[in-house]
Amino acid sequence: MVVEKRRFRRRAISRLVGYETKRGEIQFGMTGNLSRGGMLIKSPYPIEPKQDFTFYVGLDNEVVAIPGKTRECLRRNGMFHIRVMFDRQFPRNV
Repeated sequence: MVVEKRRFRRRAISRLVGYETKRGEIQFGMTGNLSRGGMLIKSPYPIEPKQDFTFYVGLDNEVVAIPGKTRECLRRNGMFHIRVMFDRQFPRNV
């Protein structure tokens, strides 16, 4: 039996997400899932694990900025799957 360790249930949701790298480049990906505590990003670009970023997520007609930390970045099927944990709860119910 698998024990769920997450505090918040994640929803499968596809939204544009952007972040600025340490070199000042803006990179984009799509969310694979999202919760009040974190998200999965699918991107053609790798991202440094265990780094702090501000992520910009497009929801409805607005962009929400939320600080977070990358937990891991794994290459799967030609894309990078990036796990993110938010520093605070996502400001909207998802």
